[in-house]
Amino acid sequence: MNHRFTRRTFIKAAGASATLLSAPAILTSTARTQGKWPDKPLTFVVPFGNGGSTDRYMRAMQPFVEAEFGQPATIVNKPGASAMIGHNYFLQQRDDGYTLLCTSASIYLPMNIVVMGAPFKLDDFAFINLPQQNSSAVSASPESPYQSLEDLVTAIRAKPGTVSIASTVGSAHDLNLTLLLDSLGLTRDDVRIVNYPGGGDIQVALGGGVVDAGAHAAESAIGSEQFFRPLVVFNRRPVKPFEDAALVDDAVTALGGNPQWIQGSIAGFAAHKALPEKHPDRWQRLVEGFRNIGSDADAEAKLQAQSLTAVWLGPEESTKMMNDSFAIIEKYKQYLTAS
Repeated sequence: MNHRFTRRTFIKAAGASATLLSAPAILTSTARTQGKWPDKPLTFVVPFGNGGSTDRYMRAMQPFVEAEFGQPATIVNKPGASAMIGHNYFLQQRDDGYTLLCTSASIYLPMNIVVMGAPFKLDDFAFINLPQQNSSAVSASPESPYQSLEDLVTAIRAKPGTVSIASTVGSAHDLNLTLLLDSLGLTRDDVRIVNYPGGGDIQVALGGGVVDAGAHAAESAIGSEQFFRPLVVFNRRPVKPFEDAALVDDAVTALGGNPQWIQGSIAGFAAHKALPEKHPDRWQRLVEGFRNIGSDADAEAKLQAQSLTAVWLGPEESTKMMNDSFAIIEKYKQYLTAS
């Protein structure tokens, strides 16, 4: 009896000791599991090619994102089909917050949905912050003879279908090109549209004199001004680096037209729609992180030097902007369909 009791007592005590000895390991494992998020690199899907305005924005934001979240930020470019390939690719990734989307959300998401019959909806995306708004521009190749919008329009009217214009079909800049032509009594059939996947490709085409003109984001010309001869900018105030370029309202009115145009692309960051409910802590960390970047005066100064911004708008305002943009795209659907 005493032997069995002693043995049971020993086993019980040994078990208790083992539990105590293993507690630090358990606590360490638990602490590791509950550690700060993210605990591995973030991936950012950019549904455009290298060198375009959205890719340029993501690469400018990359160091600030890495500093804020303490993890490397990998950029994956997935261009094609007016950004629908990249948007679809993003939605196919895990909705755990480690893969995020950096996109020109407008006009591309509405374009994908309204015109192209995308297999997704606007509310499949949880918008974190969409602060970057680019202006459209139409520029001539430095090799072309066109010094002004009037020169370009005169040539189009003189020889319909011969003037080549580079554009990314389905982009805000492409829509503005269509609206510009319509404002002046012209159509897309009066020019030769050469479709390129992104602004970087248009820049190369203009710089090489492959096309006569191009529709693109004005801000994408910063640092590459030699590739562009700006003819008109779609804004009501001067835009870097084309401060001296004609503004669309004045330029079109001077040619006897009725100006119509939309704000260029609205770009920023989004997560999967499931993230706020599935991982509310991760969603809040992303919101907090991008708010911190947008509130950092040093980061904003460095971005503004490149005509970029990370200013904090937040999920609510960003979502409202997208809903409003969606309504505008539906209104102008006929122009996009014609593209």
